[in-house]
Amino acid sequence: MKFRSFDNSAEEETGLPLTPLIDIIFLLLIFYISIGRIQQVESQIALSLPTAQSAESPQQSIGDVIINVDTEGTITVNNQEMSVEVLENKLKR
Repeated sequence: MKFRSFDNSAEEETGLPLTPLIDIIFLLLIFYISIGRIQQVESQIALSLPTAQSAESPQQSIGDVIINVDTEGTITVNNQEMSVEVLENKLKR
């Protein structure tokens, strides 16, 4: 009886090349470590913010007009709801 021997060296190795993959992983690792350190340094910078002289809101002058438009499109002028047409007439005066 004759047995055949299989020669595995002739087969071509299939799969991903690991060397470029490992290079990319190390580059990404170095990148994220360096970015993390930059963010830590920026968050540790001491800032001296100015303090308010008073907590009072500024007084409204007689001639001032405050117009607010909310997300629904409601228009208020000096805390009174108005339509666009009434607002146009009021501003033209």
